[in-house]
Order: sequence, then C-alpha cells, then structure tokens
Amino acid sequence: MGKGSEVDGGLGKSGLTPALRCQIDRAPGGSGFHWRLSTLNGRVVAVSAESYPDHDGCRAAFDEVCRLAAELADTIQHTHDGAGWTWHARTSDGRRVARSARAYERHATCQSAAARFRLLLAGHVAAGQRTG
Repeated sequence: MGKGSEVDGGLGKSGLTPALRCQIDRAPGGSGFHWRLSTLNGRVVAVSAESYPDHDGCRAAFDEVCRLAAELADTIQHTHDGAGWTWHARTSDGRRVARSARAYERHATCQSAAARFRLLLAGHVAAGQRTG
C-alpha cells in the first residue's frame, strides 16, 4: 500500500476531541483508492466502505462523509463468518459510506465504536477539517 495524502485534523471546539488524520491510500492490489480515518496515535477509527477509481474521487467521498456527518445512521451486523460484529455508516438513502476498521467480539463494544466514530467525526467537522 503506497503512501497517499493526509491531513491532520484539529481539536474539536470542546478541546476534548482527539485530533484526527484522514489518509488516502491505494487499495490493496492497486484497484483504486480508499480513505481511513485515524487518531494521531495511529488507531484507525473508520475506513471507506468502498474503493474509488481515483484519488480525487476518494477525497470527494470523504468530504461527503464530513458534510453528511450529522445525518449518518449506523447499522451493526455480524461478520460474514459470524464470529464478530462490524458497524457501517449509511446515508439517508441507505448507501454505505464508512465502516469499522475491524470486527468486535461484542455487540455493545461495536455500538460504542460506532458512537465514538460519530463523536470524533463531529469534532473533526467542527474544527473545519476535511481532506484538504
């Protein structure tokens, strides 16, 4: 995975929201681009729900997630093998735009992770951060 572009987010208006970084990388196998949102200590909070054909399209997709942050709804579901839980953020028309970066063993932990994503994204948006 090649290094892509990144932008550091600032603290939310409350000063309590950790700074975030959105990084855009080539998808595995070189089949497009995807974004990932992580805290400055490197913990990945969320990843794009799909790959995009080019870097600019991926940037635009993350900007859309930021623009729609207050309207996103969570869906929590079992992993394909049934061994864990993942969350997905969806737009009002049902499109998946973000997902958990990993599976969670417990449903409640997955719910908490989805809530944390929404909180961190809101702080990122309130700080006026996007991808550039």
